[in-house]
Amino acid sequence: KLTSSLRVNESGFKYPLIERVKDKVDEIDIRDAAIVTTYVCTQIAISIPVILIPVIAADPFGPGVVNTMNTATFVGAIVSFSTLGAGCGKVANGFVCQAIGGRQSGMIYMLGLAFFSLILSTTYSIHGYAIAGMEFCASMMWTAMTVLMSERYEKDAVKLTAAIMSLS
Repeated sequence: KLTSSLRVNESGFKYPLIERVKDKVDEIDIRDAAIVTTYVCTQIAISIPVILIPVIAADPFGPGVVNTMNTATFVGAIVSFSTLGAGCGKVANGFVCQAIGGRQSGMIYMLGLAFFSLILSTTYSIHGYAIAGMEFCASMMWTAMTVLMSERYEKDAVKLTAAIMSLS
């Protein structure tokens, strides 16, 4: 029974999972793919600096705060600042997104994310504020993407649910 359910593709191999994935990929709308790609890139951009916090703390050439604290204290301080930035962003950014729209707020906050990334790469002393600013800006993206999806699928609840689930 198992072999009868397998389909043979063009090269003669039997891979039903690959065929099903190929069928699903063919159904994806390019606008949905762009929205999901933007969200994924934002998550990558915010995750890399957080992963690299111990490396920043161990920098032997970094003057100021980094050399006066031990690594664990520095990492704890940075992580607490980033959590504070993300929390403040989640409170404030929903109202901003509703006021100016998903597309505009997404663009503005992506510029903010780039600005704080630039600050993080050039600073020796305000790492915590830079990462907090990045987290603040990145917290907007879920709201902005959800607003864009809800505007796009306003009349189709099933597609809206699938689109929002693709962001999770």
